[in-house]
Amino acid sequence: MPDHPASRATYPETATPERPTRYTARDGAIIGHNQGRTFNRPIYLAHTDAFVLAGDQPILRFASGDTLHGTFGVGVVRGKRSEWLHAFSDLTLEYRPTHAAWIARDRAFPGLEIRLEVVGQDRKSIRLNSSH
Repeated sequence: MPDHPASRATYPETATPERPTRYTARDGAIIGHNQGRTFNRPIYLAHTDAFVLAGDQPILRFASGDTLHGTFGVGVVRGKRSEWLHAFSDLTLEYRPTHAAWIARDRAFPGLEIRLEVVGQDRKSIRLNSSH
């Protein structure tokens, strides 16, 4: 194998980034907390041109090729109060290729924690799971 200049580089024992990163990594996943971005995490469906645009907020768009087929959002109603899940005050994203999961909490709904997951399936389908 030829020698590459990067293999000869030396790095300090601990490196401090010049600016903090927006995301962290945990168990092979990208983790974001209250980042506020939408549709910045693609989930590709195997052997097809279809994909889901997920993001830091739990709202999804399904597309194939250059066609957007629709947007999917989840709302919560409790008593006289309602809110879109992507508008909750405390949102954590866990992203892996073909998989995204969110944990959502909001001060307006004390004690409620919702976990929403989307998984790319083969062909043109996705699977949504939720729990609270």
